[in-house]
Amino acid sequence: MADPVTRAGAVIHAVLDADTLQELAGDADSEVRAELARHPDLPPSVRDALAVDPALSVRVNVFARPDTPEHVRAQIHTSVHELSLSMADPSPDADDETVLQWYQDVAAPTELRILRLQWVTADPLPHIDSPYVSFRVSAAVSKALPADAVARLLDDEEEIVRLTMARTAPHLVDPATAENIERRYRRRDKFTFWWDYEEVLTFPSEALRRFAIDPEPRLRSFAPRDPNLPSELAEKLASDPEDRVRRAVAPHRNLPLPSLFRLLSDSSEHVAEAAGASPFLPVERMEWLLPRAGLWPP
Repeated sequence: MADPVTRAGAVIHAVLDADTLQELAGDADSEVRAELARHPDLPPSVRDALAVDPALSVRVNVFARPDTPEHVRAQIHTSVHELSLSMADPSPDADDETVLQWYQDVAAPTELRILRLQWVTADPLPHIDSPYVSFRVSAAVSKALPADAVARLLDDEEEIVRLTMARTAPHLVDPATAENIERRYRRRDKFTFWWDYEEVLTFPSEALRRFAIDPEPRLRSFAPRDPNLPSELAEKLASDPEDRVRRAVAPHRNLPLPSLFRLLSDSSEHVAEAAGASPFLPVERMEWLLPRAGLWPP
């Protein structure tokens, strides 16, 4: 506690007598105050004082406490959003601590959304209609929710709540709800999101074959999940204008060989690689490919 380097990390383990409380609550380092806001033995009076701390990162930790009164939690939520929007950029000559605090404050609204609260997951039912996204997501992680609560979270207005609930209980997602979730999903452009590469939801063959001619590229890319997809549909998908669709169908066992051979020289490297890795590529074509890929002779 006496060492500035380890002080913040030690706070959670401190015995909060009156002197220690006064010292930590008045610490100039916002990280120390933020850690104090997480302490399980924090008195209500100090908790409520930290709820209006100048550093929004401190307020976020008070927001996440199970013993924070709902009216205080609501005030924190409102204040964090309002203050983060009104903050001026730090001056060019600001020191590193000031700049870091500014970044933390600007990021505070996002922190409120991405909190994952174990105490909510442990007792999820009171929180499935919470006004806070992080609370509903934390509830959706629970494997002990009744079917009606699962259905409500699968239809939540926030995508991350729907996806989290689907990932937690895919066996409770009927085909119509699964299709609704996938149709409402919007791919992230700036980063790879876990929903883009995890096959969480399953569809019957009739739905997958219907997807093969769907206007939505994402759904067309699901069609090759049907192991018995008719060859004429596979061939059509191999000429799809969307890379993701051609890539998905490239290794399918019912894809006619002429289409598979054509995908070997696809304009998309990912499609060509998927075609080259197909287990249904004839051995003689594999042998033809290896020297051109610089993989043979060894």
